[in-house]
Amino acid sequence: MVDCSGDDPERVDEVAVLAAVTAGGQHHVLTEGGPTLLASLIDRELLDELCLTIAPCVVGGQARRIATGPGQVLTGMRCVHLLSDDAGYLYTRYVKGE
Repeated sequence: MVDCSGDDPERVDEVAVLAAVTAGGQHHVLTEGGPTLLASLIDRELLDELCLTIAPCVVGGQARRIATGPGQVLTGMRCVHLLSDDAGYLYTRYVKGE
């Protein structure tokens, strides 16, 4: 077990996680989380790929963006895979690019 909480024991320090994973000989990390985690990865320039599933429905209300954070960081991404199914779902894979 590796403690990757950094200064705040209630949160995971993404940089510490990547350092521990790399030290263990691994080179890929898959994360699942909400808008705060995604925003933190974007803000720290740690996001290399984004897999996004788009459902065939629209939900109104006061939903936030998929990445919620204090700033607006633009990360250029390009779509490298796009799949659909008979139910109308889209499965996308974006990679960091120009």
